[in-house]
Amino acid sequence: MWYAYSPWVYRLTVNGSVVASFRTPGVTVAGLCYDAPYLWLADGAAAAGAVYQVTTNGSVVTSIPRSGQRPYGVSWDGKYVWYTDYANNWVYRMTVAMTPVTPASFGRIKATYR
Repeated sequence: MWYAYSPWVYRLTVNGSVVASFRTPGVTVAGLCYDAPYLWLADGAAAAGAVYQVTTNGSVVTSIPRSGQRPYGVSWDGKYVWYTDYANNWVYRMTVAMTPVTPASFGRIKATYR
């Protein structure tokens, strides 16, 4: 599992133990999603918002500045990256050229949580 709490992103086990962490490239993480093999981070900084594509160790793959916008929340649907804008309440869709990867198997479910 992935969890963001500015200025850090954490990789967690299902019981909440921290496996790895890295500092975010932006100022304020306001959204996070995983697209295998990358993460997308919405940086909702008031001065210069951006959407970042990063590796799972925090290296920036690409950065898309969002001039005049404050990205808040981010999602990936397998083809597009979607994010909302805190400043004007719009929803945006970004087309991103991705290299397809073979999905990993997670194996059998060992526990469920409510």
